Order: sequence, then C-alpha cells, then structure tokens
Amino acid sequence: MALKKEQKEQILQNIKDVTASSKSLIFFDYQNISTGTLNVLRDKLFDKKASFSVFKNTLLKKVLGKDLLKGLEGPTAVLFANEDPIDPIKELYAFKKDNEGVNVKFGILDGIIIPQEQVDVLATLPSKQELLAKMLGGFSNPIRGFVGIVGGVQRSFVTVLAGISEKKS
Repeated sequence: MALKKEQKEQILQNIKDVTASSKSLIFFDYQNISTGTLNVLRDKLFDKKASFSVFKNTLLKKVLGKDLLKGLEGPTAVLFANEDPIDPIKELYAFKKDNEGVNVKFGILDGIIIPQEQVDVLATLPSKQELLAKMLGGFSNPIRGFVGIVGGVQRSFVTVLAGISEKKS
C-alpha cells in the first residue's frame, strides 16, 4: 500500500531528527541475517545508547543529500550513535565477527563522510576509559619513581644508623 504524502513527510522528518541528534552514523548491509539475530544487535546497541534502523535509500538520499550518498546501493541499515560516537561502532564490529552478512559501507562522523577503512580503524581504537587509564598511568609513573628514590635514601640512612649502632654495641 502506497504511503500518503503526509506520512512520507513525517518519515522524512523523523529521519532528519534522528540524524541531527546522532554523533555518528554508520551505514551497513544486513543481508542474510535473521530478524531475531538483528534484534540481538538492537538490544546490545540499546545498552550503548544507540540504535539502528532500515530505510529506503531514496529516503536517506532525500534527507542527507544525493551527493553525500551517491554510492548507496542495496539494502541499508543505519546505526545511530546518540552519546558515544565510537562505542556503538565497536559493538557493531563485535556483532560482525559472528555474522558474515554484515558489511559496513561507510560512516558519517561530525558531518564528515568517512570511508569503510576509517570506520574499521575507529572500531579498533581503545575505549575512552582505557585511554584515560593509560594517561593517568603515565602521569603517576614519574611520581612513583620519585617516591622510590626518596624511600631508598631513607632506607639507606636507617641501614647506616643500624650498622653504626651494632658496631658501638
């Protein structure tokens, strides 16, 4: 059944709203994957405050621009990352390992189109928490070294005093 013009406009507006509020968009194929398996991905993405939807390419091209999506062909799902732009991409790639039907086409990060190769790189980056832990570890290492040196001087001083005390006794 054909959609009425008002329904199409409402769908286009919904796509505009979702894409405008997303920090990153990843376009991927989902062929030969059952609906139940896709729902597992949907649940995992929900935990990461992300989602994905399937749209007709013509609707995506109307919203995002024909020039922007000129290579878009075949069935396409779009991952919308609402808070963390990278973590949902990692989740998609973890899902992709178990499901060969997932094929990432390209992404949009901060309004810039990124090819599939760069999306692959983003998926392999350490998480924000891991990077912060490494940075804090880097800051604390010089302090630990200084404390070790100061403690060593104190231990040496106490050892010398103990030696002198033994000699006099």
